[in-house]
Amino acid sequence: MILKTIFFAIVALLTMALFGSADEIITGGGTSISMSEGSSEGAFLADDKGAGAEVITSGIVNSIDIQHWVTNTRGDHATVGVRATNADGFWYNYGVYPGEGGGWNSGSVYAGEELGISYADYINAYAFASNAAGDRAHTNLEIKGRGSLNYYLVQACAGAELDKGRSRTAFVQQVVGGARWDYILAQTWADNAVLDRAGSWTEVKYGTLDYYGAIANAVQSASTGNRAAGTRIDYASASAPYGSISQGMWAYDYWGDNSKVSIYINRGYLCNYPYYQTVPSIAYSQSDYWRKTYASQSYYAQANNYGYRNRYAKYVGLSPYQFNEPFYNGYIGWDYAFTQP
Repeated sequence: MILKTIFFAIVALLTMALFGSADEIITGGGTSISMSEGSSEGAFLADDKGAGAEVITSGIVNSIDIQHWVTNTRGDHATVGVRATNADGFWYNYGVYPGEGGGWNSGSVYAGEELGISYADYINAYAFASNAAGDRAHTNLEIKGRGSLNYYLVQACAGAELDKGRSRTAFVQQVVGGARWDYILAQTWADNAVLDRAGSWTEVKYGTLDYYGAIANAVQSASTGNRAAGTRIDYASASAPYGSISQGMWAYDYWGDNSKVSIYINRGYLCNYPYYQTVPSIAYSQSDYWRKTYASQSYYAQANNYGYRNRYAKYVGLSPYQFNEPFYNGYIGWDYAFTQP
C-alpha cells in the first residue's frame, strides 16, 4: 500500500500569550487575521518538539491569511495554510514538527491545521509536502459565495519512513466535515520525481459537501528503489438538489499513459462506498516496474435530472479506450480504468 493515514496532534507547552487585538492577530508564523469589529483571543504554544497556536474570533473578519511551514536540513518540506475574506467567525489550530521555519536537523517534517469558518465570501485551505528527492503531494479546498466550513483538517509530512519500507515519502491528507453554498472544489494529488502523477477532485455547485476525506502520497521503496504516486478518497457524501456534483480519479505515468474515471450528477446526491466490492476510490501510477496507471471509484449516485459516468484509458502506442454512459435516478456502481502492456 502506497498510502497512509496520520492524525493531527500538537505536543507542546503553553509559554506565552500572543494575541488580543480586535484589529489584527499575528500568529506564531507571522501571518495575520484582520477584523473590523468583534473580538479575538489566542495563545502560542512551543517546546523543543514542535510549535502550534490556536485562535478563536467573534465578529466580522475582513481577511485571513495564514501559512506555516517547516524544512529540515535534508530538504524535506511541509506547508499548511488558509485564506478567507469577510467571514462572520473563525477558529483555528495548527501544529508543526520539529518547529517553524528552516534549518531543522530531523529525519522528517510535519505540518497540520484544523479550522472552521462561518459565512465567508471566499475560503481556500491547502497543504503541500515535498521531499529532498523531488517527490511532491498537494491538497486544496476552495469555497466561493458566502460559504461555510464547519470543520476542516489538513496535514502534510515529508521524509524517510524506513519502518514502512520507504526511503522517502511526501504525504498530504484533507478531511472536510461540512462545507456549503455556491461552489466547492476539493482536490488532492501527488507526483514523484519522474513525474508519475495521480489525483482526485470533487466539485459541488449550489450544494453541500457533508463529509469528505482524501489522501495522496508519492513514495520510493527502500528495498527496490521503485517509485509510485497515488491518491485515495476514503469517504465522501455530497448533496446538490438544485445544483450539480462531479468527481473523478486520474493517473498519469512518465511514458504518457493515463487512466481516468469520473461521474457527473445534475441535481442529485453522491456517496462513495470505499470498500464496495472491496475496491476503494483510488488512483495510482507505478511506471518503474509495471508501467501501469489505474483509477477506480465506487459509489451510490442519485440524479434527479440526469447524470453520466465515464471511463478512459490510454496506453501510448495503442488506441485509447473510452466508455460513457448516462444514468437516471439511483445507481450503485463501480468504475475502473487501467493501462498495462
